[in-house]
Amino acid sequence: MKRMCLFFALLVVFPGEYLSSVCYSQFRTSIFIVSQPVEVTAVGKLYQYQVQAVSSRLNDTLRYQLTVAPEGMKIDSLTGLVSWIPPVAGGFSVSLLVSNQRGERAGQEYKLRVVGFLGTIAGTVRNDSGAGISRIILALYPAVSVSMNPRYRYYSAITDARGEFTITDVDSGTYLASAMPLCSMLMSPIPCFEDDYLPVWYKDSPTIAGATPIAVMDSSVIQLDLVMHRRIKPIPVTVSGRVTDTSGVPIRGASVVVSSALKTPIMVNASIPIAVDQASNRVSDPNFGVFPDVIAFGKSDSLGKYSVTVRSGGPYIAACFAGGYILQFYREKYNVLEADRMLLAGDSSEVNFRLSPTSKATGAIQGVVLDSGGVGVPSRIVLYSRAPVSSPAHSVRTVHTDSLGNFLFGAIPNGCYILQAVPFRDYLPSFYKTNACGVVRWRQADTIRIQGNTVEGLVVCVQRAFSRGAGRIAGRITGTGGATLAGVVVMAEAQADPSVATSAVTDADGAFELTDLEPGVYSVSADKVAYESPVEQSGIVDYAQSEGSLDFTMAPEALAPSDDGRGPVPTEYQLLQNYPNPFNPSTVITFDLPKGGFTTLRVYNILGQEVERLVDSYLPAGQYAIEFTSTSRRGYELPSGIYLYELRSESFFSTRKMILVK
Repeated sequence: MKRMCLFFALLVVFPGEYLSSVCYSQFRTSIFIVSQPVEVTAVGKLYQYQVQAVSSRLNDTLRYQLTVAPEGMKIDSLTGLVSWIPPVAGGFSVSLLVSNQRGERAGQEYKLRVVGFLGTIAGTVRNDSGAGISRIILALYPAVSVSMNPRYRYYSAITDARGEFTITDVDSGTYLASAMPLCSMLMSPIPCFEDDYLPVWYKDSPTIAGATPIAVMDSSVIQLDLVMHRRIKPIPVTVSGRVTDTSGVPIRGASVVVSSALKTPIMVNASIPIAVDQASNRVSDPNFGVFPDVIAFGKSDSLGKYSVTVRSGGPYIAACFAGGYILQFYREKYNVLEADRMLLAGDSSEVNFRLSPTSKATGAIQGVVLDSGGVGVPSRIVLYSRAPVSSPAHSVRTVHTDSLGNFLFGAIPNGCYILQAVPFRDYLPSFYKTNACGVVRWRQADTIRIQGNTVEGLVVCVQRAFSRGAGRIAGRITGTGGATLAGVVVMAEAQADPSVATSAVTDADGAFELTDLEPGVYSVSADKVAYESPVEQSGIVDYAQSEGSLDFTMAPEALAPSDDGRGPVPTEYQLLQNYPNPFNPSTVITFDLPKGGFTTLRVYNILGQEVERLVDSYLPAGQYAIEFTSTSRRGYELPSGIYLYELRSESFFSTRKMILVK
C-alpha cells in the first residue's frame, strides 16, 4: 500500500473526488505541492485552480509556470492561480512547475475534462413532520465503479439550518444519493440532535439496494428532497459492577471507561466543516494514555463498586485500569481487539473487573505512532509476548498513546515481543518494523527483546485508510475446529487502486463488516497474532446486486519456543547488541537464524585475539540468547576494556562491540 504522492495521500477526502493527478519532484527539493487540481469544467465557463505549494525554507520565493497546457490557459507566476475559459469540449493535459530562487522544483500534472454542461442538484432534507434537519450529510455516489469509469466523481454537501443543500458542478452520469447524520459520519459516541434520525437512500429506502438512480443529463437543476425517519430514542441505562484484584480484594479508585467499539475507519470530505459541536469526554492517565470519545467514566469506591450511565444501544466496550495493575477489558480481556462488545437494552449490573498486578520487572518500551508524513496518530497499542509467560495478563497488554501518538509500556518481563498500533480513526492497524510503514502482517513485525532494559525511540508507522463508496463486504472467520475468532483484523484493498484500503475487526461471533466501499473488486485478507494468515480472497462490491458472505478459516500457530528453547523461527539474520552494555560480570548476546547451519559465535579482545568461542556447531533455525561472563571457562578474569563478538552462519557475518567495566 505505497503512496505515490505523500501530500495527496494526506488529503482527507470522503466521499471525495477521484484522484488522477500526479505530483513529482525532478530534483532533491524543499518544495511540495499540496493542492488537488480541479479536473472537470464546462465549455464557456471560467475554469480556475489555485495551486498551493509550500517550502521547508521560510525565505523561499516561489514562482509558478505552465509547461503543458491547452491554448489560452494561463497561470499567475506569483500566486499560482490557473485560469481558462474552455472553447470546446474534450480532454486536455496540464502540467505545471513550482520553483524557487535556488533552482529547486516541484511539479504536478493532471488530466482536465471539459464537458458540455455541469448539472446542479439541490433539495431539502426533512423529518416526518416536514421540518428541515440541519447537519445532515447528503452524498452522491456514482452508480458504477470509479475504477471502471474514472471520469465519475463523488460529491457531498451538508444541510443548513433549514435542512437545505446545493451541490453544483455535477458531472454528467448516474448517481445514488444518501442522507446521513453528521454524528454517524464522524463516529462520535456523543449524542447529538440529528443522530435521532436513521440514514436514508433516495427515494425513502433504508438500504442502497432500493435506492432510486438519479440521472444528470443536462445543466438544469435537479430537485432532490429526502425524508428521514426518527430512530427509536435511546434511554439512559446503568452499567455497574465491582473492581477487585486477583485475590478478590476490592480496589479503590480504579477507573472505568465505556467507549464505542472498534469501527471501520471513515474519511470525511475536506469540504465539509467538521468543527461542529462534538462534546467529547477525554480521560488521561500517565500510565495508560489518553482515552478519547469516552461515553461514560467512573471510579470505584472503597468496596470496589462503581456505576456509570450510558444511552441504550451500542456496541460499547468497557475498560478498567488502576496504578500498579494491568489495563483490562470486560470479561478479563487484555487485547483491545478481542474486547467484548456490549449491546445494552437495559441496566447491566455484573460488569466486573479482576485486575492483575504488574510484574516487578524493570523492562520498558517507549515509542510513538506516526503516519508517513511524520504526524502523530492517537492509537491503541497492543504488546504481544512471543514466548509463554506466567499469566495471560502478561502475554498481551494494551495501552493508549497520548494525543501526539507517544506511548509507554513499563514493568515488562524479560522476553521477546511485537508491537501493534490500532489507530482510533482514519488509519489502518500496523505492526512495528524498523524503516517500514504500514506493516499489516504480524509475521513481518520486528521482534523487540527485553532483558531488564528500556527500549526507546520506537516508531510505529501507519498508513491512512481511504474508502469512498457505499458498499460493504461482510463475513465470518472461524478456527480450524469451527470456533469463531474474535479480534481478527480484516483488510480490503481495491485491486484497481491499492491506495483504496480499509479495515475491520471481528467481534465475538467472528463476524466482520467492511463498509464505505465503492463498486469494484477487492483483495480481502485476515491477520491475527498466533494464527496463520489465510489465502486472500476476492470480494466484489456491486450496488445493484445483493451482497454475499466472505468467510475465512484460520489455523493457529503457536508462538511458544520449541522444546530446545530456541524460540520462534525469525525471517532474517540478526546479531543484536548485547545487554547490558557496559557489563560486569556478565551480559547476554542474542541473535536470529532464519535457517539452520554451522554457526560460530566468538569473542575477541581489541587486539583481535580470540578470548572465547561461545558457539561452534550446527544450530537449527531460531532465536538464541547466549550468556557471556568475564570469568567463564578460561580460569581467569578478563580485564576492563573493549571486546568484539562475531557471528558467522552460512553466508551471514556480523560483528559488534561491547565494553567490560569493573
